[in-house]
Amino acid sequence: MATTAATNGTCDARTARRAALVVLAVALLFVPLAAAGTIELAWQNVSDPDVVRYNVYFGTDPDKLHDQTPKSVPPAPGNTTSTTLDGLADCTTWYAVVYAYDGEFESTQPSNLVKGFPRPRVSSVVPNKIRAGETVEVTVTGVNFDVGDPSDAGHVPSAARVWHKGLELKPEWVTSVTVDDCNTLRFQFSPDASTSIGSSDLEVLNIDRSHANPSGKDRVFGRLAAAISVLSTDGTSPSVLATSPADGAGDVSARVRPTLTFSEPVDPTSVTVSTVRLLDEAGNAVSQIAGSPQVAGETVTIFPASPLTGDATYRLEAKGGSAGVRDLAGNVLASDFIQTTGFAVRLSDQEPPDRHHRPRVVSSWPQAGQTDVAPTLDEIRVTFDRDMTPLFDGLAQDELATRFTVMDGRSAVPQTATSPRLEGSGQTVVIELAAPLQDGQTYTTMVQLAGAEVSAQLSGLGLSEFEMDQLWSTRPAWRVEGGLASASYRDPDTGASTSLTDGGSSLAERNTGVPVNAEFVLSFDTPVSASSQTPGVFRLRVQQGRRFEVVEVLEPLSAEDGGRSIVLRPAQPLPAGALILIDIRTGSHGVVLEGSEGPYALGGGSPIQVLFATEVSGAALDSGLAVGE
Repeated sequence: MATTAATNGTCDARTARRAALVVLAVALLFVPLAAAGTIELAWQNVSDPDVVRYNVYFGTDPDKLHDQTPKSVPPAPGNTTSTTLDGLADCTTWYAVVYAYDGEFESTQPSNLVKGFPRPRVSSVVPNKIRAGETVEVTVTGVNFDVGDPSDAGHVPSAARVWHKGLELKPEWVTSVTVDDCNTLRFQFSPDASTSIGSSDLEVLNIDRSHANPSGKDRVFGRLAAAISVLSTDGTSPSVLATSPADGAGDVSARVRPTLTFSEPVDPTSVTVSTVRLLDEAGNAVSQIAGSPQVAGETVTIFPASPLTGDATYRLEAKGGSAGVRDLAGNVLASDFIQTTGFAVRLSDQEPPDRHHRPRVVSSWPQAGQTDVAPTLDEIRVTFDRDMTPLFDGLAQDELATRFTVMDGRSAVPQTATSPRLEGSGQTVVIELAAPLQDGQTYTTMVQLAGAEVSAQLSGLGLSEFEMDQLWSTRPAWRVEGGLASASYRDPDTGASTSLTDGGSSLAERNTGVPVNAEFVLSFDTPVSASSQTPGVFRLRVQQGRRFEVVEVLEPLSAEDGGRSIVLRPAQPLPAGALILIDIRTGSHGVVLEGSEGPYALGGGSPIQVLFATEVSGAALDSGLAVGE
């Protein structure tokens, strides 16, 4: 009997332990970008320290999920664990539950049931150019658009919304959304007549039905950046302001790459080998390389397929009319433009190389040591004292990309497939970046045309005159504006300030013992736009059990140092012995900075977080950390 009692006691203990392992809540994550057929999940960690993994069961039949082989996910530090389910069939409803496992037992009950399509993805929008003040029907194609369920009031169809210029939500522009099927939806789009021109990001949203209340407001979305261009109501036609070479110029290099500068940016789709041409003396169009002409705002550059003929005259031409060059508002060049005299190419372009010195860099952009570089910059320029065309003709494109680079520490920033390229007369090398610059980061522009390996390569190609004396770089490095420069707290009575260490989920030693009546100063390299100085962007959140709850702060938020510093003042003293998170939203919905080239969103998308503890106690330091929603 004693043995039986002990056995029954053990079974009861095991049952109780398994019951205590229940995962309380699972939710879909709101990640803006995802690969085909994916669902992102997040759940609250079980408080039991013996949990070694979570078993995620998923499938298309909710009654047979436990028949599937689960995905094993180890617990993540803090209060939340997440995972991505991939390889899922599109346009199919998937279900998922989570069980905790402590190495011996799996929990007796699953978490709540998650139900939904894989994340929606947007592939195209037609039309994608709409004039301000017009109302048009837009057709969106993609996958995983939810048609809804008329018999279920909580299962609504997909919604759509736009963010103009990636910064400002414009819900009033989107009306009458109709989901035709899993791959197509339509809506009425009406951009304000007074809006500024620019691009709008499009999001398709499916409701998150993972909570007990399926009619909740949380949604899972997929975004297509710059999906729709809003055109100006401007009715002014563009005109040609200047050409290079200028009309009547002489002694021009046979390797010239002529340019036309218009009075305003032009529509790249209207610039072709038929609308922007270089004509020889007989009036025939000079052949251009693939991808020519190239458009950069108001400047159009022609890249001839071969060197021009010496002792000959050429003329630049731009076609006007309905089939000619247009501006971004759709206004056409009123009439054809053609140089009156044209420019003359020198008799011989085979001058002997200058033996007195090797190539030298005469300028660069950004300059060495520059600290106000806009994060939107995507072209880096290095100008030499000579035409670099023979070097570019002799080296393969991938080899050129290793000789002209932009370095982020020890790593090279990715370049586009056509980078680097030459501009104008061939003396300026343009490095086109395929990845955005990071706010507050330093970069180095480098030219690697020196060393034994380079010398041997250039000599073998007959290009020894392009070997440099040494590696060239921008020293000191240049720096992108923006980013969080510092975080600190101060005593409102004495004004004494103490810096905090950022680091997200880790509690730095110096971030302890913060007074409960402290106010918090967040300083940036550039002023914060008044439009983003809101508690929705800058938040204080205190840990309450397994969650971090938002702390009320005084409104409006205070700005100091010309808007570079934002001050958060809690409406009431903070709780003692608590873990508290400063949460700064970034990306298109977050901090907007007033950069040197206009407002821009602080990049990254992930929140900037600073964790600290008030009047540190053992209980506070032993608490888990929740991930910001």
